[in-house]
Amino acid sequence: MNYQVVHHEQDLKVEICGESEIFEGVDLKLKAINSLIHSLDFKYANEEFADYDEKAMITIIDEVGRLLQNADQFRAESNIHSVQAFLNWFIKIRLHETSDYRAILLDSEEPISTE
Repeated sequence: MNYQVVHHEQDLKVEICGESEIFEGVDLKLKAINSLIHSLDFKYANEEFADYDEKAMITIIDEVGRLLQNADQFRAESNIHSVQAFLNWFIKIRLHETSDYRAILLDSEEPISTE
């Protein structure tokens, strides 16, 4: 199914278009998120703001935690604690060692070039 989403927030416009196999284009949104994160390069931002990369990373992690807060199993006192609970659970039951998840993790373990 062909899917298109346009998201406006203040002066930002994000448009995602493509073939989607999942209702409301969740698969396309995930690909777009991964692509945007992969394209981040803090080299020059850090020259102007010493801790920009840490603030950017925590912003991303906080947003993931906000999503996890919707799942009762991972609801916690803060978004970052929800992320911690999810990661602890994920590692404890060894999902990272199953073939499905291992394939996802291997694809994402390639270091991001900063050159």
